[in-house]
Amino acid sequence: MEFEKLQTAIINYYRTVDTKQQRAWGTGQHLAAALFDLDLNLADFAKTKRLGGGSANSGRTAKQAYLEALKTFVLLATLLHWNQQIQLSSTGLAKIQQLPVDDNPKQITLYLAIKNMLLKAYYQHDQDCFQHAWQLFLKWGLVDDGYQPEALVAELLAQVTEKTAQMVNHEGE
Repeated sequence: MEFEKLQTAIINYYRTVDTKQQRAWGTGQHLAAALFDLDLNLADFAKTKRLGGGSANSGRTAKQAYLEALKTFVLLATLLHWNQQIQLSSTGLAKIQQLPVDDNPKQITLYLAIKNMLLKAYYQHDQDCFQHAWQLFLKWGLVDDGYQPEALVAELLAQVTEKTAQMVNHEGE
C-alpha cells in the first residue's frame, strides 16, 4: 500500500490550497479548522449512510465522503505531528479487517466514539485517543462499508494529485 506517498500528496495538496488562497494561519487556527473540517466530513459520511434514519442531502456518495474524511484525518495527524499514529502495519490492518460488521445502531455509536476520541485527543493532547479514533475510522470504512484499502489509497492519491496539478497550472488566474 502506498500510504506514505498518499500522506505526502495530501500535505502538498493542502499547502497548495493555502498558498493559492493566501492563507496565513495563526497559532492553533489551522489545527482547529482541520478538526472542524474532519468533524463535518465524518458527519457527512454518517449522513450519506443514513445513520439514525437521517437524509443524505450532501450530493456526495458515502465513498466520496469517506475519502474527504480520510484526507482531513491525514492533515490533522500532520498538524499535530502525530503521523506515526496513523501508520498501520499489514498485521494491524489485517486485525481491523477481521472485526465484525456493525449494524446501523452500532455504527451510530462508532461515529460518536470517533468524535469523542478526536475531541479528547485535541483538548488533552492524547495521542492514544487519536490513534484509536483513526483505527475505528478505518474499521468503519474497511469493514462496515467494505472498502478496499489499496483502492482507497489509489483513488484518493489520484484525486489529490490531479487537484494539486490543476491549482498549480492555474496559478495566474
